[in-house]
Amino acid sequence: MLRTPQPPRSDALHIRQGQATDLPGIRRLLFATFVGELGQYQDAGGDSHADKFEHKNHHFLAEQDGELVGLIAVHGQAPFSVAARMPADTPFESIADRPLEVRLLSVIPGRRHSPIAFRLMAAVFAYARESGHRELWISGVDAQLPLYRKLGFEALGPSVPDGAVAFTPMRVRLDALPPSLVRRAQRWSAQPPPAHLPTKEAPLTLLPGPARIAQETLQAAMQAAQNPAYHRSQDFLEQYRRVQLQLQKLMHRHAVALFPGGGTHANDVLAQALAHLPETGRRPGWILSNGEFGRRLHAHAAGAGLDFEAMDFGWGQTWDLQMVERRLQEEQPPWIWAVHCESSVGIRNPMESLATLLEPYRESTALCLDAISAMGALPLPKGTAFTTTVSGKALQAHPGIAILGSDPQWLARLDAGAWPPSMDLPAHTMCQTPPHTLGSTALAALDASLRGPCCPTSEAERATKYANLGSQIRSSLRLLGVHILAPEDAACPVMTTFEVPDGLTTTEFLTLARNWGYVLAGNSTYHRRRRLAQMTTFGTFQMAEIEPLFASWGTWKARRAAIRRNLHPTS
Repeated sequence: MLRTPQPPRSDALHIRQGQATDLPGIRRLLFATFVGELGQYQDAGGDSHADKFEHKNHHFLAEQDGELVGLIAVHGQAPFSVAARMPADTPFESIADRPLEVRLLSVIPGRRHSPIAFRLMAAVFAYARESGHRELWISGVDAQLPLYRKLGFEALGPSVPDGAVAFTPMRVRLDALPPSLVRRAQRWSAQPPPAHLPTKEAPLTLLPGPARIAQETLQAAMQAAQNPAYHRSQDFLEQYRRVQLQLQKLMHRHAVALFPGGGTHANDVLAQALAHLPETGRRPGWILSNGEFGRRLHAHAAGAGLDFEAMDFGWGQTWDLQMVERRLQEEQPPWIWAVHCESSVGIRNPMESLATLLEPYRESTALCLDAISAMGALPLPKGTAFTTTVSGKALQAHPGIAILGSDPQWLARLDAGAWPPSMDLPAHTMCQTPPHTLGSTALAALDASLRGPCCPTSEAERATKYANLGSQIRSSLRLLGVHILAPEDAACPVMTTFEVPDGLTTTEFLTLARNWGYVLAGNSTYHRRRRLAQMTTFGTFQMAEIEPLFASWGTWKARRAAIRRNLHPTS
């Protein structure tokens, strides 16, 4: 008996992010849909159509049995094609609120009465939330308006002819999605397995820098590198000001200064600021440390001629806040300086608790925070006087910009003494024009990241994702019997420092991991001499990408144990 062919099962679909190597297949599907079927574009010969926004599109692909059966593209950078289809009395720019434009939704014939379009849109919804967008815009093909309405889109004007078809400008706010669609998106938008698992030839880098940078951020930096902007030009200055304002939102409205340089320069500027506080010369400040980067603050302070007391709690040890509280009852230092995430040991120091202890003394003691490995991954504590960070690491942009946020009240206390020009904090703070040359490539990348993956509005969600991934990584390490330096309640979500297996040096273990397809940190002297290694996840990572490391490690561990048993059998 003949059987009626069954439609492909939806759970056989695989939704993934597009790569550069997918462009030939993407162009063929676009040709079939928008040239051959819809007639929107003229047939110039061949079977390939390159979209005008291909250079900035972020593609999501639907595959079934290895075949490309659907795709969708998004981008968040002006110009937007939907803007040209808006009514004259309601221009796009007047109502758009952090938009992400959805384009090129295409599903091959024979698969259009299936969940493919919804699965693709679920991936878009997840991406939009993660990257800080508030609404989706689309030019809906009139014949597919019922589909777009099911997806939550509402028309914002009449249809506009374009070639052989007509398009309607449409929008949906992420906070106004239909409840049924939200449930479907939550069910379908679980992260797909990565397109390419790490190998020895193409390893996954889990170093503290550079961070894994989002595609939109890379594209913005590439465009800036190809067309460098003069740091006095209007476009550059608008971008400069926008970056300052976005950083203010992450830094509790502190005044923001941008300097060429990295974390070392940012902390040197902060040391100079402390030297300009009138109270500094009267009594020593305190530096709290429990790892390499807390101890490096000593050199910054000494270089600025600061008198300070080093409160060192021991390498990899948590702070003794009871002792700090007792000392505060006896004396109030003019400032306390500490690292939020001590990256060398993977400990998240209790800055929130320290800020609470200092609340009664906030008018007399400046709380200074090194947030170089924390900002972007963790919400910053309130009550700080000065905070340093950088454009790279968890802010997921290119390194090259040193950042210092200052509480306006403490900034006003700085005396009028001379500053080294490259460290002149008052001159650099919230200025309309940078006092010195600032690279347009690094600024463009930071601007794109702060408007995308590190947008202030997505800070809580981003912190939750980092915390969940960090917890999974530490759990997997403990299942392997690995000793992690940080106690679980003080673990930094984005950096895990651990002891390498017995009998191996750090260098030997890093070589093993590299053969398994992973580049880990540990080449620093302070890690090697303690037989430590480290995994860092600045940027967007999937646990599925990292799990093969633990599988390879487990296999190696079992083989090693078997060899030892054979060499030393029990009597």
